[in-house]
Amino acid sequence: MNRFMQSLKKRVIAFALVAVVIAVAGGWWYVSYYTRTPEYSIKMVQEAVSQHDKEKLYKYVDVNHMLDTASDAMLDGLVQAMVPATGDTKEAVSSLTKMFKAPVIMSLQSAVDNYVAQGTWIDKNVDERSMAAAVDADMIVNRIGLPNISFQKLESMAVD
Repeated sequence: MNRFMQSLKKRVIAFALVAVVIAVAGGWWYVSYYTRTPEYSIKMVQEAVSQHDKEKLYKYVDVNHMLDTASDAMLDGLVQAMVPATGDTKEAVSSLTKMFKAPVIMSLQSAVDNYVAQGTWIDKNVDERSMAAAVDADMIVNRIGLPNISFQKLESMAVD
């Protein structure tokens, strides 16, 4: 019986050691690898939007860079659509649109913040004075098609 107990004790200790090694390896993999993958980041963005957590969104998305590049592309597209130009005329109009970049970024920032916080792109509770300080956010949001965009969910993702 004593021999059986020693054998059982060794098996329990071996099983416990294997379980600890597996738990440590799984924790290491999760922290050092999985949390740095695009799949994890997209999952966190989805959670941030669904939980209306602006700070979490800003942790996983470089919103300032996104708005900076989006406003450049949007202003260039609007100028090309309204005033097709080439050469020096295009450069002059493009430099003129740079004056509107800061208010456009402010309006887009407001739209993103409203969408995360309230689930709508435009905040209907904003007073007229604050709207006058920015470019008409409603016009910008509608012009670039944001009301037609909705964040559904992430079911699967493949990384190439």
